[in-house]
Amino acid sequence: MYVQGIVLDSKTKEPLQGVSILIFQSAMTIGGISNREGKFNLNHIDQADSVKFSAIGYHSLVLKADLLTGHAKLTIPLETEELKLEEVTVRPIGVMDIIHRAIENMHSSVPDNAFENTTFYREIIKDSQRYFSAAEAIFKVQYFPGKRSSKMMLIKGRSKEDVTYTRLFEDFHPGGGPEAAANLSFVISQPDFLNENIIKDFTYKKELSASFEGRRLYVISFDQKPGIHESLESGKIYIDAEDYSVLKFEAINSAAGTPYIKSLKGTDKIFAGLLNIEFSIKGWRRTAAYRKIAGKIYLDFASLEYRLDYRQVKKNISLKLNVQTEWMTSGIRNKIENEIEKSQEWKRKDLAVNLPSDFDSAFWGTENILSETKENREMMEAISKKNNEPDGADSLAEWKYFNKDFFLSFKNGDSLNMVVLKKCNWEDAETGGMLYKMTDGNFDIELKLSIARRTDKSQTPDNGFQQAGIIVRSPDTGTENNLIFSMGTGGNEKPKYFLKTTTKGKTRTMVEKTNEFAGWLKIERRGQHIIAYMKSNTDSHWVKVNEYDLAWLKGNLQTGFSIMSRFAGDAPKQHPDIRATFSEMHFISRD
Repeated sequence: MYVQGIVLDSKTKEPLQGVSILIFQSAMTIGGISNREGKFNLNHIDQADSVKFSAIGYHSLVLKADLLTGHAKLTIPLETEELKLEEVTVRPIGVMDIIHRAIENMHSSVPDNAFENTTFYREIIKDSQRYFSAAEAIFKVQYFPGKRSSKMMLIKGRSKEDVTYTRLFEDFHPGGGPEAAANLSFVISQPDFLNENIIKDFTYKKELSASFEGRRLYVISFDQKPGIHESLESGKIYIDAEDYSVLKFEAINSAAGTPYIKSLKGTDKIFAGLLNIEFSIKGWRRTAAYRKIAGKIYLDFASLEYRLDYRQVKKNISLKLNVQTEWMTSGIRNKIENEIEKSQEWKRKDLAVNLPSDFDSAFWGTENILSETKENREMMEAISKKNNEPDGADSLAEWKYFNKDFFLSFKNGDSLNMVVLKKCNWEDAETGGMLYKMTDGNFDIELKLSIARRTDKSQTPDNGFQQAGIIVRSPDTGTENNLIFSMGTGGNEKPKYFLKTTTKGKTRTMVEKTNEFAGWLKIERRGQHIIAYMKSNTDSHWVKVNEYDLAWLKGNLQTGFSIMSRFAGDAPKQHPDIRATFSEMHFISRD
């Protein structure tokens, strides 16, 4: 069950950002948070008893889950919570005592055993004039308190980049990526202003108290001391006055430490040097909110923003960038069922290269995500327009999808286009992207195919194994059986035809050279016999390429269009960059 809505101040009617939303279930705690416009969306409502909305300075609101269902959009009003005078003056305590007790609690409230989260991550890279890239992902994150370590696995992700700067940040990420957000968990580290060995370099001051879920909070402001020749932070910490749990902090780079900012260190510094990148951090802002469950503290939400100068002289690139990231924990399990294997751990290149401009939330299935804002939608549209992407790049109702996350498809008049989003391969047991219809009986399928780069339609792919064509595939999931007649690259820029037959997960490939990335393909199926033909755009007669008798070629078959993009390595240029255009398509039954 899916619901969406907005959280407002009950008096001012202003949207409330950062409202914590919890759905209580027996197996795990599921939650969300309101975005900068106060909006939220939640799944799993039908599996819960109640939903709780909480924000600092407001009374919490608990609603029965059945009251939230059946509404297209919900409006949730929160009332401000005023602290009584006796609550403010009770139990006077010095500011440094509060800090020491908060540090002590921070260590004792770390979960004892390994646990895992489901998290949603959003990242935007821009300057004052334009957007360069946006990425979103859902991760499984496993924390190991005994080792003070974590592992991340990408469940699903997508991104959109201005193709003028395609892969600008693939090998060197200027904002730290999702790891920087994950590391705000107290399992991994504690901030300098809550580090017992470093607090001597800060000044602290008690501000007016606040409240959260009926409990009093100490609000402590901090800044680095004068004369400290390091780049530290200033900001506020929100601490529970009852048990000294740290529930939130807001921090920016201290003005006093700005001259001492170290932009790069360790392997980042070495890597940037190898890539001839000049990189200078000008400032940052961080916010982290924590959730208390059964006396233990878990990272609930994180927001990070970096301002930096980025130069690559050889590419004539000089940018003043703003990198914004958001991290929302949507589910917490107190037990790890299957530890993430090394081969499954997250890598930056695993995110998709492109995504539909409509920003459809259905992409995420039943996962809770941070609602998109008006700025997010406008950003996607702006990048799509800059890339000359067609409108309505979305699902084609008359076709079925296989490995839909791997590619994007859209119509342009009578033509059908496919674009690879993620590295994939049709080889042996591996499978790539496919649009298909179920067919039975004898048939002919013929079409005109042209191949170009996704990033520049006037150019053709020049590396890797990037191919698209006709596919006939057995739907039997036991072993992979298919025939693919395609066009594309085979390791270099030379155009080729490829006729692949895969039987019981073993592929044999026949290769024919051609002069251009355009031509005609034809497949004839007669029972278990199949024949492949080709011709150039200037020829009038079909040329037989080969024919086969295939035992699996019987009954209902998946027949349609395939696309793939694989590479021998992971260098910056080795990323999907293929657009296949199918036109003048004819499907003829021969029964």
